[in-house]
Amino acid sequence: MSAELPRLDSDPQRPRRHSAALVTTGDAPPTFALSSAYLSFQDWRAWMEAGYLDMGVPTCFYDETLSPLWYRHWVDAAIGWRYGRHMSIGVALSLNSFADAKAQIEYARSAGADGIATYSYSVTNRTGTPPWPDWYGYAGANVFPTPAVPPGMPWRDPATTTEGTLCGQVTEAGTGEPIDDATVRVGALPPVQTDGNGYYAVTRIPTSGSGASYDVTATKAGWPSVTHEAVELVPGAVAIDNLELESPYASSDFNQDDDVDLADFSLLAACFNGPNRAPASWSCSRPDLDNDGDVDLADFGVFASCFNGPNRLPVCVP
Repeated sequence: MSAELPRLDSDPQRPRRHSAALVTTGDAPPTFALSSAYLSFQDWRAWMEAGYLDMGVPTCFYDETLSPLWYRHWVDAAIGWRYGRHMSIGVALSLNSFADAKAQIEYARSAGADGIATYSYSVTNRTGTPPWPDWYGYAGANVFPTPAVPPGMPWRDPATTTEGTLCGQVTEAGTGEPIDDATVRVGALPPVQTDGNGYYAVTRIPTSGSGASYDVTATKAGWPSVTHEAVELVPGAVAIDNLELESPYASSDFNQDDDVDLADFSLLAACFNGPNRAPASWSCSRPDLDNDGDVDLADFGVFASCFNGPNRLPVCVP
């Protein structure tokens, strides 16, 4: 998402922002790994550090009369974990009076928050009965007397940023199938892994001026690696680099289940059409084991030399 959104923007006056609601239950610990967010599998400090989010929105939903310190601890911690991106503090209108909500907003502002996100639109204070009193009129007069200017995103501006982004897909050569959990390394930067669709993204890549070039390497345990040299990256832009890995499986193991057996023979037989005739379909490119543009007895001979039955590792890679 962080790599795709900048590529979709067409209006520089209203750029899309990638944001997320961030868990902040309990008190803020000195180490993020001890936080409720981390224990809930939401490692948002790492998201911010990697630049995956343009703006974090920590849900600092606390009653000012019951947990004023917890609110302030989380505000301070969140702003300390923004890593050059934006942190917009969530304030629970529904848990507070107007005055207490104002106090929390003013604290967040004084701590350096980039914005405020109030919750909720319909329940705007913890006192009274519906219809709720007009928080918006109160806020306009007492909290936001002048229009707020949305903060810019200098990391998206080529004139101000010194970082670029690289993304792409790692697939198997020949079949085009995505490779899950492959490792991609850009120069000497920390490696990233591909997802189940073979996609990867590397953010905060140092660039400057007209850009920089990096060698990009994809690896997978047991597979031959591949490197693209001198991939160009431009500040504030997203570059695309797709990589293909050659399968380490025996070429006769068509279904890639780590053996060459009758299931593979069935695939060969379905594609068999004799010499000097093009394969019946693109899916028959793998049974063309000698790469001569047909599936014939020569390919059968190669296959037979590798045939070793079910549940036995292939013995050849012709």
